[in-house]
Amino acid sequence: MPLDPRTPVIVGAAQSVQRELAGAQQPGALMAAAVRDAADDAGAAALVDRLDAVAVVESLSWRRCRNPGATLGGLLGAAPRRTITTTSGGNSPQLLVNHL
Repeated sequence: MPLDPRTPVIVGAAQSVQRELAGAQQPGALMAAAVRDAADDAGAAALVDRLDAVAVVESLSWRRCRNPGATLGGLLGAAPRRTITTTSGGNSPQLLVNHL
């Protein structure tokens, strides 16, 4: 059976880690760095500002954001038509992959 051409495929991966509180970046800045690094990993850096949807696992941080997907899109120079934010939970990243 052929693969449906609309099937999402993960093509790049990255992680942005901050271990020290001194000079701490806001969560959105760390997410934006990870997205850019993942796009570079996939050889698709030129597509970052064309994101159509942004899905974010809820950040357990001192800084809360009403719509982190829209904020992240803005930091990346994109205007996503759709944003998704999970609730807190250990399976949230996989939930997003399954949903998309």
